[in-house]
Amino acid sequence: MKKHLLIVLAPLLAAASLSAQTVSLQFTARDATDHYVQLDSVTITNYTRSWQETIFWPDTTLTLQIGVGIEDAGTGGMPSLKLSQNNPNPFSGMTEVELSVADKGEVTLEISDINGRIMETFHGTSLQRGIHRFRVGLSTAGTYMMTARQRGRASSIKMVCNGGSSNNIEYVGLSTEPASMLKSFTTKPFDLGDMMEYEGCAVVNGTEVVSQTVMQAQNASETVVLRFTGVVSGDGMPCPDAATVTDHEGNVYNTVQIGGKCWTRENMRCTTSPNGYLTAGGNLTSCYVAYYYDYSSSPIPLVDRGLLYNWAGAMDTTATTYFSDSFIGRRGICPAGWHVPDDDEWANLFNYVSNISAYRCNDNPSYIAKSLASKQYWDTFSGNCVPGNNHDDNNTTGFSAVPAGGGQTTSFSSSGFETLFWTSTSYNGAFATHYSIAAIRATIYKSDTNKQYGRSVRCLRD
Repeated sequence: MKKHLLIVLAPLLAAASLSAQTVSLQFTARDATDHYVQLDSVTITNYTRSWQETIFWPDTTLTLQIGVGIEDAGTGGMPSLKLSQNNPNPFSGMTEVELSVADKGEVTLEISDINGRIMETFHGTSLQRGIHRFRVGLSTAGTYMMTARQRGRASSIKMVCNGGSSNNIEYVGLSTEPASMLKSFTTKPFDLGDMMEYEGCAVVNGTEVVSQTVMQAQNASETVVLRFTGVVSGDGMPCPDAATVTDHEGNVYNTVQIGGKCWTRENMRCTTSPNGYLTAGGNLTSCYVAYYYDYSSSPIPLVDRGLLYNWAGAMDTTATTYFSDSFIGRRGICPAGWHVPDDDEWANLFNYVSNISAYRCNDNPSYIAKSLASKQYWDTFSGNCVPGNNHDDNNTTGFSAVPAGGGQTTSFSSSGFETLFWTSTSYNGAFATHYSIAAIRATIYKSDTNKQYGRSVRCLRD
């Protein structure tokens, strides 16, 4: 009889040993420059056993149990109900217990002594998914079993009481701590060598992006690194040490970081200049006097469109230096520590954007206008990859270029259609380089124009 009993117990012991074996997967993510990216979710697919599961931030761990657990036999995985060991244990008077509930529903708790006599019972109302805390008291010293039951599932712990007050199971509430124990276990079947696929999702610079997939046979616990190769996580965010910047007049501008460079996110709108040369007015034909122009007939609010400046106004210069071609790194009307970007610095911005796949339209390196254009104020145009079409798809870089229009000869125009930015690069004395983003054009346009015309000004940190 003893021999027969030993044969029967051996598979049970093997099953108990197997149930204790787990594979723990810790997920993390990196961007194109190998900086950390916060995952929003991770989708796990087991192709061998034909199941899929998704975990959500703040959880970044998934624990897979090999075989079938003895606590939840027949469910094909880790238990959906789990009592954590009470703390303190042993205890005198009161102790606390956490219960992980994976599926919403009614739960029963009971405490029994070593003879199986039930000492206290808690009939719970429907408990929601999460980790729930209970306070337990027992009146007599001894060893006890506490068992949780839900829909045919059970989970038990052993408790040792050194003496107490009264028998009691009191519901404390839903734990405020991250339910990592609950979230990290899956009830799905798993075995070593199963073919697994992992794919992460994150919100980077206001846009939901998907990582490269990782597919592999899973044979051990490990940290799985998910790569978001098409994005840089710092892009589109305020500059780390300068979320705003203030000009000499006290106007405050938001900033944006793109490709590790810090730009003003808004157009300049000061009416005076650090050197004192800037004045109002002018008729858009003034080459030598530093002017600003208020395109007041534009429907776009001033705080969003900014003012327009002739090149002398943007550079805060005089007639005596107006025809100089050497204004590289010049502050102009920018805040202290910032400057009007030159042609090369604008080109570097556009080249960087064109090299990031998430910023390109139809994966065309030239089609980057939408990624730089704001979501608001653009006239509507049909045509693929243009800022005037599907406005909500604009501004993936966070640069927020507003169609402020421009001033030329004797009038202002193109509000809603186009934005034009001065560079500090002078050309042949009477001309300077500017860049244009238009509602109807997928590409960035560069040209040299007369210095008396009105254009917008963005600033770049020194």
